[in-house]
Amino acid sequence: MLAAELHLKTQGAIGVDGVGFSTEASFAYLDLLEAGSHSIANHPVVVEDLKPLRTDDRHIRGIIGGDFLRHFDVLMDYAHRMLCLDDTSVMQAAVKGSHIGLVKPPQTPEEATMTTRLIVPVHLSGFAGQRLLLALDSGSNALFLFKPAVYLAPRLLEAGHRDGYGADGVRREFSILTQQSMQIGSLNIQHVSFAAPVEFEENALTSTEDGLLTTVLFRRVFVSYAGRFVVLDAW
Repeated sequence: MLAAELHLKTQGAIGVDGVGFSTEASFAYLDLLEAGSHSIANHPVVVEDLKPLRTDDRHIRGIIGGDFLRHFDVLMDYAHRMLCLDDTSVMQAAVKGSHIGLVKPPQTPEEATMTTRLIVPVHLSGFAGQRLLLALDSGSNALFLFKPAVYLAPRLLEAGHRDGYGADGVRREFSILTQQSMQIGSLNIQHVSFAAPVEFEENALTSTEDGLLTTVLFRRVFVSYAGRFVVLDAW
């Protein structure tokens, strides 16, 4: 484990929430965290087992989180396989597209120190006039709605079932919901399918958000943490 190689001294426990699970992990502080030419000193990190991720790619040693990225403007360019960080606001002026305002989630002071969630308001065709709050997430490969008891009847129907794995490595069953059109600001995306966990447990992640909006749905994603907006470029 990378934390052991770095001789990190854990400082206590912190809650970790994912799709369908809640658990605890330890946290520690790094003297310096660098990505390219950018660095942050005395940065907090969560120490947990990443075996599920390393099963897919043994080269993965850790995860860069929003607590680090929030110090910059961030461009995730999937078409060119690039992650760009900018602390000068130069990139913001060059990015074209509608600014979609982010919703600020309620957080305790401890949560605000360790996490930064990007909550995007969306509308689905099956929810006429109702705004849903989806957490923009680069770690998932599918769109999720958290509360199947609410979403399955009568507005969305099951189109099938599929097994999948969460960040905790546990295999779970998901309902695949009928396709919808999704409106995000002025952007309209047709024929999107959401998954919903068959067995649902309320946790900190799902108490505020209605689901997850995966970044792989888009060609490019620009995030301004300071400006509290995103620009989404669909494929």
